[in-house]
Amino acid sequence: MDRANPRGLWPVGGGGMVARERIVAVGRYDSAPLRRAVRRAKENDRLIDLTFGYACRWVLFLDTGQMVISADLSWLSAEPDVKAPGVTSIRGLT
Repeated sequence: MDRANPRGLWPVGGGGMVARERIVAVGRYDSAPLRRAVRRAKENDRLIDLTFGYACRWVLFLDTGQMVISADLSWLSAEPDVKAPGVTSIRGLT
């Protein structure tokens, strides 16, 4: 755990936070397969919307089977070498 964020939470924009040990994968919302996955998650009450009214740009898959949509993941550009546990690579984010 880092000292700046002792609880292991990562900001997802608008004041929303996600526990970094729960993140399995991250992807851009602008791909058709991710849009379909988000639609299915919403239909099955597994979607957590942290866009705060802004346009969705990112989709986070959690180890609980839930999905988080977010408008901003500024921590990805600020810390490009940081990945969630178990994630070997995140393509197309920079």
